[in-house]
Amino acid sequence: MSYDPFQASASSVSTFELCPRKWGWAKLDGLESPQHPSAAFGTSVHGHIQQWLQSRVVPGGGSREEKVAQAIIAHLPPPQLVDPNLVEAGLSIRLGGVYFIGYVDLFVPKYPETGRPRVYDHKTTSSFDWALAPETMVDDVQATLYAYWALMDTRAAEVEVQWTYGLTRGAPKALPVVAVLSGRAVKDRISRTAESAREIWE
Repeated sequence: MSYDPFQASASSVSTFELCPRKWGWAKLDGLESPQHPSAAFGTSVHGHIQQWLQSRVVPGGGSREEKVAQAIIAHLPPPQLVDPNLVEAGLSIRLGGVYFIGYVDLFVPKYPETGRPRVYDHKTTSSFDWALAPETMVDDVQATLYAYWALMDTRAAEVEVQWTYGLTRGAPKALPVVAVLSGRAVKDRISRTAESAREIWE
């Protein structure tokens, strides 16, 4: 069976696996939920980080979003070590006839301290209790999909995945979570992701 030109994303697969009915309401019936204020907050934080990495524009204002961006930036490589074209880099992978698309917040093909490629994703959260642990990254749809993309792009044996969580409540703080993933480690999760995408298509 051909699935072309069907496209999927990490978020659509995650939603479908969590609740197929919720996915169906949004994608088939058009009953998308209105954007939550926390989503708008996260988009603003991403914008400040992107400006810093691509144009060296310091988020120097006093807004909450800028302070959270500053906290996350402290755990990212400086702009002089970043290829601006690899900030919000487009991702495209074909798995079992399904195209997975997305955007990588930051990709460093060779992290200076380890020599491995590193994929970054910036996240905002009300509590670090929601942060993934390094050992659970291997079963996360987004982390493994992005890791697989980086492995295919660089042909490296292992890739580092860094999710940096910025706290939206209390004092602005950031928590980086780093996992080292290999192709063998992500194989099972990638297979399940592809199977879920095929179920979505059907």
